[in-house]
Amino acid sequence: MADIAEQLSADESRTKDSLSSTRKLRGVGETLGLAAGKTVARLRENAALARQRAQQVTSENPLRFLAVLAGVAAVAGFATRLWRSSGNA
Repeated sequence: MADIAEQLSADESRTKDSLSSTRKLRGVGETLGLAAGKTVARLRENAALARQRAQQVTSENPLRFLAVLAGVAAVAGFATRLWRSSGNA
């Protein structure tokens, strides 16, 4: 009889431990979910601001935008040519 009582009390303590672990995990999951949601919202805001700024720049200075784009393309082409000529490709 004493053995059964000991097993029952051990089972009860394990159940309490598993419940507290479950609560902790649930709390961590909720915290991670909130952090992820805030990060996604912040990324959307930044993307909207970048899109708005790009539209503003292209409408105000279209030639400057094209010049910068051509310069970036020229530098990328030059860098690619150097990389390929060095035997790394």
